[in-house]
Amino acid sequence: MVHTLPDPEFVCVYVSQLEPGTDFVEVQRIIQDARQRHTSLGLRGALVFDGERFAQLIIGRQALLDTACAFIEGDARMTRLQLLHRGTNIPKLLPRWSSGYCGHVDLDMVMEAGEAGAVQAFLHLLEDSVMD
Repeated sequence: MVHTLPDPEFVCVYVSQLEPGTDFVEVQRIIQDARQRHTSLGLRGALVFDGERFAQLIIGRQALLDTACAFIEGDARMTRLQLLHRGTNIPKLLPRWSSGYCGHVDLDMVMEAGEAGAVQAFLHLLEDSVMD
């Protein structure tokens, strides 16, 4: 009998800007779309919005994560997309998908943390954010 190891989980952290001129109603749609898509793919993590920018921490199997990331990269409602981290350093604290609002300063700290610190900075942001 051949035993195969399960696919390892990966984590990525993205930051993007709401496309200028986009109606604020689209923010709710972006949040709903992300929740529905990521939940249906079996991904977990969080999406936060600071009034201008989105930040996402997404956790899941690589192929599923690639599917979600391809959608994010092609979403015309967002611009200036930055991948801050991609790797296997998986936080165990996020059992499901969450979304919420954060302050500008908190999101700046995630962006300034660099690849090595982006996951930890995002988790710290979640502690101080209004999440559902």
